[in-house]
Amino acid sequence: MKKKFVPPVCNCGSYAILFESGTSKNPRRLFFGYSYFKNNTGHCKYFAWLDEYVASFCIDEVVQDGVSDPMKKMEERIAEIEKKMDEVKSDEKNSGVLSR
Repeated sequence: MKKKFVPPVCNCGSYAILFESGTSKNPRRLFFGYSYFKNNTGHCKYFAWLDEYVASFCIDEVVQDGVSDPMKKMEERIAEIEKKMDEVKSDEKNSGVLSR
């Protein structure tokens, strides 16, 4: 059964949002973080790399489905999520929503 992608929930109960790393160690690497981390209010400091988060689902699916090629399954899942991210960005652009 195909699962609908749901972003992770922060330690405080809010949905984490996707950011792009700007560091030299992890350039352009995507990660989930607390949605209001740029505000000066205290935040829950939630952090998870997108690829590691996706891999955790693939491992669960491999165990449940008995998939013989877990790497291929993970690559397919990452491609799926990247496609959904492009769709979200396109929807935001078309609706005039500004990203934070």
